[in-house]
Amino acid sequence: MPSPRIFISHSAKDDPALLWQLHDSLVAAGYRVLMDEARLQPGAEWRNEIYLWIQRAHGAVILLSEAASRSDWVYFEIAALVQRKWLEPDFHLMPLLVPPVINTLLGEKRFEPFDLGRLHTETVGADPDRAIARVMNVFQPLLAASGDTPVDRLATVVSRELPRDPHVLERTAHVLDVHVDGQEDTIATPSFIARSLFHAAAEKIRDAVAEVAAGGMSRSQVKKVVDVTVPFWVDPRAVVELVREAARPAGPHRILLLTAQWTQIGRMYAHRAALQYPMKWAVIPVTDSGGEDFVGAIVSEIRAWFRAIDELLEGAKDSEVDSAIAKTAANDPVFVILPAGTTMADAVALRRRYPLCVFILLGADRPEEAPPATDDAILLEPRMEQAREDIIQTQYLACLRLVKNVPG
Repeated sequence: MPSPRIFISHSAKDDPALLWQLHDSLVAAGYRVLMDEARLQPGAEWRNEIYLWIQRAHGAVILLSEAASRSDWVYFEIAALVQRKWLEPDFHLMPLLVPPVINTLLGEKRFEPFDLGRLHTETVGADPDRAIARVMNVFQPLLAASGDTPVDRLATVVSRELPRDPHVLERTAHVLDVHVDGQEDTIATPSFIARSLFHAAAEKIRDAVAEVAAGGMSRSQVKKVVDVTVPFWVDPRAVVELVREAARPAGPHRILLLTAQWTQIGRMYAHRAALQYPMKWAVIPVTDSGGEDFVGAIVSEIRAWFRAIDELLEGAKDSEVDSAIAKTAANDPVFVILPAGTTMADAVALRRRYPLCVFILLGADRPEEAPPATDDAILLEPRMEQAREDIIQTQYLACLRLVKNVPG
């Protein structure tokens, strides 16, 4: 059985002696440790790389020092780790407090939404060995049973579709600019290429997919690879709030403001948050139907989407469809991606009509009526630059053209 992976969240200003003592103790106990100083390659797109580490880890330690408590990046890592805990209650997560940090910090405004206080925490006192021993005790069950993570399962979905020809896979690794040296985790296998696709920039995916497609893949196989990998192009920092809304199906849900004009970007965010294939969450992209009753037109489109996927609703009354929507949203997330140009007033009206749904409002410029954080709305950060969105759109359309040209 592969060694369980443990992620260590920490500040670059932390005491290196304590950090490496924790790292070495975990390695000696049989874990693979994901820590930026130890494993991040030069030139790596580190935000996406670290987020993928978090998604592939079986457990994590939050080394919460005074410097870490002030770090915006550690704050994001904590949010992403708590996201795993929200969706996977069995995910092992342990804050390790470094004095002068004490437990009361976990209840302060900055950290209170994460509810870290209910987790098992340990304080590093005069005897660091004791605290590290407690960490080992918390993670001990992982040595006996550590299954695939959601990202591992997605990689398996992709690897099953890829050709087995080692020459094709080596050429694909070259296109992706990933290092292959025959060592652990760096062999040109379908699994390695699948994971590398998740890490790659959008600009490299089309050529990489073309390379593997030429190895004898069918159109449906190429389409599946594209469908699974393209959501990894979006910046992970805006995914965390989306997952938080998804993790509490009873609500109340806020409207999520996404600084993008293209509907497909909104769908990519939802797919990246779900980390599932096929998608089990409902993601409904709606169009600007125009007309005087904009809200009514959107409501009709939401109902039509549900009627189209459930033959039992084909001839149902509107009230029956609305009941089915509420029942679905109470169990699994239902995301409605609203078109650019939708006003906040219309979005709020739709939210009140379907309070269990999560609404994503697209638009590069947020109006003054929609501040970054209110009871109704929250801005997903970071703001996606128009140039970056254009690149993603261009590459995605290139991938779709590639799929279309592959023999069926």
